[in-house]
Amino acid sequence: MSTSDSIEKAFKSACQLKSNISKNQDDNSKNIVIMILDEIGLAEASSSNPLKVLHRILEDPNSVPMIGLSNWQLDASKMNRVVFANRPKLSLEEL
Repeated sequence: MSTSDSIEKAFKSACQLKSNISKNQDDNSKNIVIMILDEIGLAEASSSNPLKVLHRILEDPNSVPMIGLSNWQLDASKMNRVVFANRPKLSLEEL
């Protein structure tokens, strides 16, 4: 259901929050802003390709860090910009 515009709007909002926090926090504060995209693989499967906006966002040095959670890998053009953590499928006994 996501669109490129909604993803970009969320990143702009997170960047604004990051800027506001930076202006108002003291040097000892450890507050950070992180964007979390849950089930990002579902957006990858969308016919409108809402994740195309990520190419530009991820290259912006002023953008906020992003965590994308998915049950499957994204396409190679997005995967080459990430740290990929894979968890093997567990048996019922292991769970």
